[in-house]
Amino acid sequence: MQCRSFSRLVLIFTNVLFLVLGGVLIVIGGYMMHVPDLNAFSADGISSAVMACGVLIVLIALLGCCGAHWESKVFLCPYATLVTVSVVAQLALAGLMLHVHHSLVHISQASYANQSALLSEDDQIILGSLHSIFNEAYDACQPQVDLIKSLQVGSVVLQCMGADPSYQWFAPFAANRCSIRKQDLLPNSTFRQCAKDMADGASATQLTKEALFCSCEANLVAWMDEQSELIGTIVGVIAGFEVALVLLSFYLVCTQRRRHRGYQEIRMPLRPQFNAHPYNNLRMNPANNPYQPQAGRTAQSPLVPPQP
Repeated sequence: MQCRSFSRLVLIFTNVLFLVLGGVLIVIGGYMMHVPDLNAFSADGISSAVMACGVLIVLIALLGCCGAHWESKVFLCPYATLVTVSVVAQLALAGLMLHVHHSLVHISQASYANQSALLSEDDQIILGSLHSIFNEAYDACQPQVDLIKSLQVGSVVLQCMGADPSYQWFAPFAANRCSIRKQDLLPNSTFRQCAKDMADGASATQLTKEALFCSCEANLVAWMDEQSELIGTIVGVIAGFEVALVLLSFYLVCTQRRRHRGYQEIRMPLRPQFNAHPYNNLRMNPANNPYQPQAGRTAQSPLVPPQP
């Protein structure tokens, strides 16, 4: 019984934490929607998926708290089912994020000269998706790069000339994620191995689309690598906690107390009780009837006789 009570308290406490976690995920999803560069370079609908996961975790936590408090199968059975589905989905998501993390590590280690030969097909698909997102933002922004100032400060300085105001985030993104120096314009530099259509150092006056992506690729891959590793680790830890919650909920369901349905059993006390009904008084021997008038009195004794 003590083990059962402890499991019940642990289940309630953990689900309260999951309520907080679900709220945090909803806030993170809303934050991702309002950060344009993070929303653009994430997978399609990832911010909405994070918010949906937060809502699902809040629902799971409410069912778990109600089921642990009332020890009812009405709450515990749907709770265990939803947590099981959530665990399977989160393990799949964690595996995907860790796979992306390893691919980004391979991309960061591969040299530009023989990048296509060193990268696997999956790695090239991930790099191609980053490149396509970058090209879409570049075409919408239509940036005008100040190469002279960029070489002075070390980061790319540009101004968006496009008519779409939703892509104005590309300018601060390039300033934070893209870098170029004078030594990068040398013929044998790593940057020139990537930006093959870039002119030589003295004759370079502007950055092409490919050259701008090459100036951003290293930092962009490192940033996405950190995000994928962080998401995969957090999702894996949450899935591990949810496995423990499933086991606790199944334990409470299997050890649920059996309750009687309908009317409860009424047990009479062992101590004899006296019934003051007149019919019983008439049939009882006057000598043993405690309700008969006492000697010298005409009033009846109290209804409740003195107990032995």
